[in-house]
Amino acid sequence: MKHKHLITLALAFVLGLCPAIPAAQAADTMNYFALRGGYAMPTNMDIQASGGSGSEASFDNGYNVSIAYGRRLVEWLSAEIEIGWMEMKADQMKLKNRGTSINDDGKDEHFYGMINLKADWRNDSAFTPYLGFGLGLTRATMENKFVWPATGNQITRDSNDTVFAYQAFVGVLWSFSRNWGLELRGRYFGCNDREHDNHAAGTQQTLDVDGSQIWVIDLGLNFAF
Repeated sequence: MKHKHLITLALAFVLGLCPAIPAAQAADTMNYFALRGGYAMPTNMDIQASGGSGSEASFDNGYNVSIAYGRRLVEWLSAEIEIGWMEMKADQMKLKNRGTSINDDGKDEHFYGMINLKADWRNDSAFTPYLGFGLGLTRATMENKFVWPATGNQITRDSNDTVFAYQAFVGVLWSFSRNWGLELRGRYFGCNDREHDNHAAGTQQTLDVDGSQIWVIDLGLNFAF
């Protein structure tokens, strides 16, 4: 019981110190760097062979890492450049016309660059909520590794396409010192439909692939200067 009281008092002391931090930070910092990493949760993706059958690919949850440089434009608005990498492993493909599913050991990968606008609400606490959106490009790579049920042949496909990407996010920054902060961000990342080759499957047909739709939870370390 004594330990619980001590922990409560310690937390109250730390939180009591927090309100004084943002005022000093807001007065003399215009730029920041952020290092972020998190959990990527993709939705299913339709794959349609040109002139052929279609399938639906499902993916396991994956990861995201990114770096960003931002600059404050006005008191409540910042712009940032963000470069990142996301990777999700494939789970299986459902062959729609055959009514069966096959195991897939491939991946869906994104090397992306975004320009973000971020609006925040500075207040008398150490916690600054924000929201924003971003536009950019992603180099999307689709890899499939599976055994075709009709022949038992091992098929491996690996191709990429560069398409338009977009995202929207909401988060909060905790400024625990004049220059350093921790952030928690949730975002939706999407991209346009893609076209991949299907040459490894023994055909010159292309694959029309739905744009990726990915929910991401990021933790970040922020340095303001």
